[in-house]
Amino acid sequence: MERIVIVTACDDNYAPYCGILITSIFYNNKGSKVIVNILTDYISEKNRALLEQLSDSFGQTINVVYIDKKLVSHLPLPSHAPQINICTYYRLLIPTIFPNEERIIYLDCDMIVRKSLVDLWNTDLTGVAFAGVRDCYLMQSSCCTRLKYPVEDYYYNAGMGLYNITYLLEVGFDKIVKKFVDNNYDLIKCHDQDILNACFHGHF
Repeated sequence: MERIVIVTACDDNYAPYCGILITSIFYNNKGSKVIVNILTDYISEKNRALLEQLSDSFGQTINVVYIDKKLVSHLPLPSHAPQINICTYYRLLIPTIFPNEERIIYLDCDMIVRKSLVDLWNTDLTGVAFAGVRDCYLMQSSCCTRLKYPVEDYYYNAGMGLYNITYLLEVGFDKIVKKFVDNNYDLIKCHDQDILNACFHGHF
């Protein structure tokens, strides 16, 4: 049985939508052992109980991982997208939180999974940091130019990604991210998506 490790992030307001995501994951991956980790700074007892019922009903695992917001509170939030809150930066903590995993699938909590994740999970990550999907065409040139790297390296959407944890730890993910943020804070317009692309362009 394939073991698939997934990470998502949400606050209590988005917990019901996160539950829909997780239901779609479990329903379409019944032949795999799925472990879903929710990064959050707070989830109410009511929503935690609903998540426990969900995991029990499918015989799968949901872990709620509490994050100290102070770890990412210095990072900028976009004024043009008020629906985005500090939780979006929690994915930058994934390599640190899960150092013993070789790979992890990250999924935004407002997504729906429509089929098995096995093929995605088994994507060849040899020599690269992430597997992802390029963002819309209009984002390519403008974002690459703003972040000062070649358009040929493309700009990827951070809402879904397969993280090569082993690679990221080997190259010093935390130090790379910190150096970029310290030196380019004013360039960050699309939150963690900008940071991941700027730090690892050419390695997707």
